[in-house]
Amino acid sequence: MAAASIDISRANEFQFWQRQQTIFQIWASNETWEDEHSIEVLKQAVDVYLEMEPVLEATRVLCLMANVYLRHGYTFCCLAMLNRAVHMATNTGERFYLAEIYRLRGEAEMISANHRITKAAHENFSQALAIAHEQGALVWQVKTLDTLRGINDTLNKSSAQSASKSPNRRIPSDNSDSGTNFATGLELLNLMARHG
Repeated sequence: MAAASIDISRANEFQFWQRQQTIFQIWASNETWEDEHSIEVLKQAVDVYLEMEPVLEATRVLCLMANVYLRHGYTFCCLAMLNRAVHMATNTGERFYLAEIYRLRGEAEMISANHRITKAAHENFSQALAIAHEQGALVWQVKTLDTLRGINDTLNKSSAQSASKSPNRRIPSDNSDSGTNFATGLELLNLMARHG
């Protein structure tokens, strides 16, 4: 589909869409991202795209690049992309990916702190929940909740004290209500803060 979009964009001289679809084609064709060359090719495509100073979808592209960096241990590069995305969202008002930006920043902050819950990680996860709740964006709420549940499960498994303090603690998993998701996320953050 990206290839067809690129062809149409090229034929009609829609450089913005051509550059954007090129990014998605590169990303989709490299599921494993096992070599640094593939990551560099994607980064170059992102840079070319961002040279156009797009407002539409720019934070999405930055999140995509940040996610690739994060999954391959380039935490500093990931945080730089996400900081750039926050700056761009602040300047343009384009907030659709803002909750995801903060969720990814929370993950990156934890990884950079050797998988510990830091104040920065906690604040980023809180921000992600608050923004998703404010927007009524269930997809971002669910994604943040899944991340927090995974972190909480890992912390409980690695800490015998936590397990004895809250045995068989079950966090609700109904993701269909914005208010419930927000409350569940805050509960998870509070549980995580006890481990920090």
